[in-house]
Amino acid sequence: MAPRPGEHGERGWSRPSTRQRAEALPKRVRRTIVARQIESERLIGWIQLAVVIGFAALYAVAPKSAPQGTVIDPVPIALAAYLLFTLLRLADRAGAARGRRVGKPAQAASGGVRSSTSKAS
Repeated sequence: MAPRPGEHGERGWSRPSTRQRAEALPKRVRRTIVARQIESERLIGWIQLAVVIGFAALYAVAPKSAPQGTVIDPVPIALAAYLLFTLLRLADRAGAARGRRVGKPAQAASGGVRSSTSKAS
């Protein structure tokens, strides 16, 4: 008989979840992992800020291709929205580095990764 999903062979055991494996690590290791995640999130945020500023500069110097009668140009709106998102992300990561949460944009952007600093003890 073939093993059911979640079972391995005849023993019937299943692999521990990611959360169970993370909780099995020593607190020192978990704190180091969270600190590294926060550092990498901040670096990604600064890179995103540089990218959006670069795109804004390119848009500013590029010849306009929209027809003269166009009421709304979507490019500046999209750039402003991405800039706002990036600044919120940087503020959130700066707050997390100080041990507090400002908002949740970085969690949504990173695929819902939770840090152990936001967990109640």
